Amino acid sequence: MLRTPLPYTPPCPAVTAQVILADGTRTHLLVSYHQIRELMTSDRFSRAIASAELGLRGPTLDYSVTEMDQPKHTRIRKLLAGSYGARSVERLRGRVEAIAAGLADDLLEAGPPADLVSGFCAPLTFEAQCELLGVPQPYRERLRGWSVARCEHPGPEPKAVRAAETELYRGVREVLQELRSAPGKTLTHGLIEACDGSGLIDDEELHGIATSMFRDGHFLAATQIANSVLYLLVHPQLLTLLREQPALLVPAIEELLRLCPAVNHSMARVAVQETELSGVTVPAGATVTASLPAANRDGCAFADPDAFDIDRAGNQHLSFGRGIHYCLGAHLARVEIQTALRTLLERMPGLRLATSTSRLQPFVTQGAVGSGELPVAR
Repeated sequence: MLRTPLPYTPPCPAVTAQVILADGTRTHLLVSYHQIRELMTSDRFSRAIASAELGLRGPTLDYSVTEMDQPKHTRIRKLLAGSYGARSVERLRGRVEAIAAGLADDLLEAGPPADLVSGFCAPLTFEAQCELLGVPQPYRERLRGWSVARCEHPGPEPKAVRAAETELYRGVREVLQELRSAPGKTLTHGLIEACDGSGLIDDEELHGIATSMFRDGHFLAATQIANSVLYLLVHPQLLTLLREQPALLVPAIEELLRLCPAVNHSMARVAVQETELSGVTVPAGATVTASLPAANRDGCAFADPDAFDIDRAGNQHLSFGRGIHYCLGAHLARVEIQTALRTLLERMPGLRLATSTSRLQPFVTQGAVGSGELPVAR
């Protein structure tokens, strides 16, 4: 089995370290799998309080379910869950496959070298998101520009985020106006019905929730695809195995999610009361953050944690989180990753890096880790 160790070994005992993050946040950083899983499923910690302490905010944060606590979180998430559920996303698979095929054709026509991130991963996940939301084609390029501007690596300034979100907010208002006069069955049409028909949300909530759908899910999914492709290119024996046995793609992706997750630190949470996490006391009011790469390689949760084990049973990685904030788009992300890798394996059998790994320029932010570019040839 392949082994790709981290530069440190996550300890099995429950441990917290008090650190200062790049944005100045003082936090308890968790690295133990069981401690982090307990954090994610506990109602003794508030995401809403932590989010409110971030400072400059925009509409994608104000109405994003990732920033809410119960009961507001449950009320809003119920409106979105059906469209992101397994059956709904599966109906979208054919369209995602068509988008991936078209992007692969463009790469092949352009010839090497090509940047897989900007030419394949990023447009694939954004277009798939637009399909689910029902965004008319003429609006997509502008929305993508504003959406990317607010989450580009290595991390934009808060004022730049606010400016991009303001433009995104205006653009989404135009989309809502058009879709109100064009009946359909997309997620956005469902939100419009919840506002105009059943009155479950008001117009401000409709606008804010719709804008929040462009936050960073497509960016993280694109980064996960790039991370996965890079891992496979660095380990060509895995590429060969997956070409010969494509049925192994699904378990392989779960190992890729575990070993090279796009998400770096989890969302910060604030303890609403003094509490314990696996025997470690966290004072009331303290901010707590979790390292997902460390959790996913904790030897107390995974046998031989640095090994790529395609036969790993019960792969309960935390790359999509746990609890009420389990990634809303997890099903869509899996379909996107499956489609992307299958398309590349079938259409580009000679795919390889067009540069040495030492010349790649990875980015690491509090929220994400990946490569801004991935030059490839075939």
